[in-house]
Amino acid sequence: MSSSPSAEIALQTISSCTNVNEQGLDSNAASAISETSNWDHRLIEAEVPNTAVSLPPVDTGFDAYAYLASAWILELLVWSFPFSYGVFLNYYTTVLFPPDDPQLNLLPVVGTLSSGIIYIASVVILPLIIQYPGHMRRVSFVGLLLCVLGLVGAGFSTRPAHLVVTQGVIYSIGGNLLYFPVLTYLM
Repeated sequence: MSSSPSAEIALQTISSCTNVNEQGLDSNAASAISETSNWDHRLIEAEVPNTAVSLPPVDTGFDAYAYLASAWILELLVWSFPFSYGVFLNYYTTVLFPPDDPQLNLLPVVGTLSSGIIYIASVVILPLIIQYPGHMRRVSFVGLLLCVLGLVGAGFSTRPAHLVVTQGVIYSIGGNLLYFPVLTYLM
């Protein structure tokens, strides 16, 4: 006779009963074992839900890796200039602008403004991109154009105020418009 582990435990527990039948079981014990085996059967049936939902398969192949590589390059383009502005600041204060320039104190504002605009404008840009997903490609092209114009304009700047406008404002707005459409593909 095969029995479940819980039935065996019940048999061991009630083996000290004095009133046993011909099978060696008390009538109360026999009914307890019967109820236990029925309960185990119901438990096994309840373990497999009928409404299980599986996740979609993980993206693989060329398209997934192409997206990963392009998103990495985009991260590098958008975030590297604001985060490494200290290198630019050293060059601007020692080589590009004379030390007696009255606008020299504006130079530290450029890096802070650039990263700050990228962070703060995301509160406005991201909901708009999510609400109008059909415009993501155009928004990305406008962002790329603004990034390039901001960096090229910074290359031709002759005053620190020009850097505030080009590398601080134009580049960071373009970076926002370029970065967040790509980010929404991960959602």
